[in-house]
Amino acid sequence: MVNVSDGPHVETRSVWIINHHTTLPSKDGRMGRHLGIAQYLESCGWKATLFVASTTHPSGSQRLKGPRLFRRGIERGVATVWIKVPAYGQSLVRRLLSMVLFASMLIWLPLGRGVRRPDVVVGSTVHPFAAWAAMMLARRKRVPFVYEIRDIWPETLVDLGTLNKDSRISKLLSALSMQLCRQAASVISPLPGVRQYLDENGFSEKPFYWIPNGVDDSFVGATVDEDEASGSFTFMYLGAQGRANALEGVISAFAEARGHSRLSNSRLVLVGDGPMQAQLRGVASSSGCAEAIEFRHRIPRSEVQDTARRADCLVANMYDNSVYRYGISLNKLYDYMLAGRPIIFASSALNDPVQEAGCGVSVSANDVHGIAKAMVEIACMSPQGRKDLGVKGYDFVLKNNTYSSLAVKFSRVLNLVAGIH
Repeated sequence: MVNVSDGPHVETRSVWIINHHTTLPSKDGRMGRHLGIAQYLESCGWKATLFVASTTHPSGSQRLKGPRLFRRGIERGVATVWIKVPAYGQSLVRRLLSMVLFASMLIWLPLGRGVRRPDVVVGSTVHPFAAWAAMMLARRKRVPFVYEIRDIWPETLVDLGTLNKDSRISKLLSALSMQLCRQAASVISPLPGVRQYLDENGFSEKPFYWIPNGVDDSFVGATVDEDEASGSFTFMYLGAQGRANALEGVISAFAEARGHSRLSNSRLVLVGDGPMQAQLRGVASSSGCAEAIEFRHRIPRSEVQDTARRADCLVANMYDNSVYRYGISLNKLYDYMLAGRPIIFASSALNDPVQEAGCGVSVSANDVHGIAKAMVEIACMSPQGRKDLGVKGYDFVLKNNTYSSLAVKFSRVLNLVAGIH
């Protein structure tokens, strides 16, 4: 990345950040990437306004009551505009309608009244309709458009089995993604391999900047000593329990690892919820060690670190989806690192943060036997050996992934596209 001067800013600039699924504490009970970064942008010379949908994800429940179509507010010192879209629950049709209405209302409602005019507009996926609306707003305001690719569309949906790659909607999404790349002044992404994606699609000259996901600086605290993890040896997973999280493999691996004498009294704790939970409970019941597998409800974001530090080892698994050749940026890995615990990570993606940090054991994607061997390996380590791994992850995330440090990177991209030197 080309750096710009870090000297004092004469004038604070304005950036609009548009993302349907931006998470806010008042709306979702937790803070996500964009608010996390935005709260530190003002010290870098930029004041952000976040445009978000009124529903939570993945539940699709409504958080903006009454007849209002939008609401302005302040969250952690950052201006926000909530746009009312229909609640969608588990309905794919209503979710698609929600996406289209969000983009349409961004363009046609007077949402910018009372909000400072932007110097740059950032449009972020998950879905590209919101990014398309951001592109149109940037064109209307005659300011640069920055495209943030957080998921590769339609490839991600094709890999998950949601879309057929030859379907009309798949082709529409592909064409829309190409238009967004073409019109963007710069592309940013938490996925390091998006440079390759741009090159493959004829955008080798398009400026690209990698800005990974991160952690809230306010959660940074002292690591927990090894002997503070109480009771039997505990493996833990925290996060969504959906199809993409490959938790069947984790349960099967745990059942295999439990045959080792060191792990005969171990347990597996799965914290979170999601559409696969009922099926996962069935897998656990037939695993032969159901009594050692515990399901816990989803917890507030503020409790994640304390909960994770009660484990001896944290686990994450992924399927070997082709779209991961462009990389990953799993929030849970940075949360795991911040907890100061060793990590088992099963992935075949382009990048491997656990391997890069040296904070655990990495195996191939959804390799049940490999995960089981890693569980035994971690359990057979000395307490000091496990603590050393945890400290490496903790140091890595503090050096590379706090929101305050990511805000500096984000602001440099804004400075470049706005012509600030």
